[in-house]
Parts: sequence; C-alpha cells; structure tokens
Amino acid sequence: RPFLVLDGPDEYAPPEALASWLQEATADGAAVVVTAATNSPLASIASAVGELRKGEVVWHTR
Repeated sequence: RPFLVLDGPDEYAPPEALASWLQEATADGAAVVVTAATNSPLASIASAVGELRKGEVVWHTR
C-alpha cells in the first residue's frame, strides 16, 4: 500500500488543490499522514486528527 507523509504542505500549495490531490490519493488506496496547523483547511477532509500533548498523540476521529 502506498504511504505518503507530508509536512506542512499547505504552506507551499493552495489548500484546495492539496485537498483534491489527497482525496484522489486516498481513493486510490494510499495511506496519508499530513502535519499541519490546527486551523488548517486540510483538517476538514481528515478521517482523524491527532494532537501531540506531553509527548503522546491524542487522536480525534471525524
């Protein structure tokens, strides 16, 4: 299974274009992990959002 890791991509490309591309990638079976700010527009398409708190990731599903 393809696996993509993107670090802050919305700083370098329009969020709308990224969202479209990421949705296509997941529809094709890719697993995607994206780091972004808490107010990133990409959070709206996430199946889960994780927050790093005191050295542990806390996951919130959508």
